[in-house]
Amino acid sequence: MAATARGAKSRSVRWERTLRSAETFSDDLGSVGACVGPRIGPFRRSKGDKEDYVLRRLLVAWRKTGALRFPCTVVAENGGEREPDFRLACEAAPSLSLEVIEAGEEKYPVWLTRADPPARLSEPALAAHHVISAPERAIRDAIAEKVQEFKDEARRRPCDLLVSGDAASGLLDSERILADLGRPNDLLGRFRLIHIVFGNVVYLDIFDAGPTAVDVSREYEIDYARWLREQAEALRRGATDIDSAYIAEELDGWARSDRREFASHLRNLLLHLLKWQFQDARRSASWSNSTDEARSQLQELLSEMPSMRHELRPENLARQYALARARAAKQTRLAKQCLPAECPYSAEQIVDPEFYPEPNA
Repeated sequence: MAATARGAKSRSVRWERTLRSAETFSDDLGSVGACVGPRIGPFRRSKGDKEDYVLRRLLVAWRKTGALRFPCTVVAENGGEREPDFRLACEAAPSLSLEVIEAGEEKYPVWLTRADPPARLSEPALAAHHVISAPERAIRDAIAEKVQEFKDEARRRPCDLLVSGDAASGLLDSERILADLGRPNDLLGRFRLIHIVFGNVVYLDIFDAGPTAVDVSREYEIDYARWLREQAEALRRGATDIDSAYIAEELDGWARSDRREFASHLRNLLLHLLKWQFQDARRSASWSNSTDEARSQLQELLSEMPSMRHELRPENLARQYALARARAAKQTRLAKQCLPAECPYSAEQIVDPEFYPEPNA
């Protein structure tokens, strides 16, 4: 099946991503929902920012539990009143809509210090004379409000509801909230499944006999720094349960980063050598220092990573020289034809700290 969202091109959308496979999941998802701003202030988050933040955790939880079918195209709708927040079209699975709601207000964390009288409890909770706290009530009320909204027949379609609860303080009793939610009858037929996100813990299908709690706090896509630390510790212990695919991807990424750094220093050095040779009347101690600095950066990388010398092979050198030549022509205001079409310096000359080209005849 082609992983395309039905009708996505005809509607206004905020963004669209195709998650091709579990191996490319992180790259395909990119920075969508990676962070979210505060609720108030000059850098306050938008509704879409928060929706993306919560969606990212659900997608990571689905990927971790194997519930996400690849390829999967995710479309973020542009906030239409009669449209869900997200649409998903995944391989060998029915198209799915996803509605995101946030329980609570700006003063939500303050509510943790007090409790309210019983209100809108499920039958088991009433029988036990439980008192529902304001955060718990906020989640129940948010679900009830969304259920009422979805009573519109035109919007009745396969749809999951994703509820975001504030767990920044770490004081929420998630088990208690799940127990108090019960199973309202009017949810049947309104939503396919309901999921709750408490911080970095995702409860999948809360009305299942045993909802699955997925901790995504250690996942690569959620907390990269923590993931790096824990993978390094696991490797030192000789553990085998490591994210080998992501570790390989990171190592490849670091290698590419090193090559990009080497190429940047090489282009800079070639630029200085060209200017030294073709603008000899403007030579100065400052130019000499800049050339020496560029060369020392190159030599430092070579001393740390001798294999980088292959970046000085003729084909690589020719590519970097072409870029340096274009920059030199622009900076010196010389016609490009005045500069050699091919690199006039050998690899040995480039790294030789004593080498400075003679003035152009």
